[in-house]
Amino acid sequence: MVEVRLLSMTKKEFEVMMEGNVGRYADENVKAGYWSSYNALERSREAIEHLLPNGLHTEGHHFYTAKDADLDIPVGHIWMRVEPGEVRRGFIFALFVEEGFRGRGYGRAMMDALETKARRMKIESLALHVFAYNRVARHLYESLGYDTKSLNMQKKI
Repeated sequence: MVEVRLLSMTKKEFEVMMEGNVGRYADENVKAGYWSSYNALERSREAIEHLLPNGLHTEGHHFYTAKDADLDIPVGHIWMRVEPGEVRRGFIFALFVEEGFRGRGYGRAMMDALETKARRMKIESLALHVFAYNRVARHLYESLGYDTKSLNMQKKI
């Protein structure tokens, strides 16, 4: 069983993460059929910049680099926002495991570490979005006890 430590991101780590997230979010929306590929990168960048007007220092947002606890090497990252309001809820915008580390339990270890951190932050619940086609991610989140709260459906005509 692998174990990870979640460390606050440096500015450089944040910049690398954001560039990757822009591309992945664009690709996911194209694959899901929501966006056209011709402007997906622009739409993705605009959506993320809207969420993060102050980048790494945007209030309520937390960015973590996940490092293997034994090897002390980065294996992925997590971006979470603590939602404003009387009840503290977290929303996970991104969980990413580097390609060479996938399928080895790092995603589960990262979620476990985030839940521990969330409890310390007095967060009452965590939520996230996963595209329906991503069966691996859906299986991980379901196995961790996440319930489906809404479902978008689409038919091409």
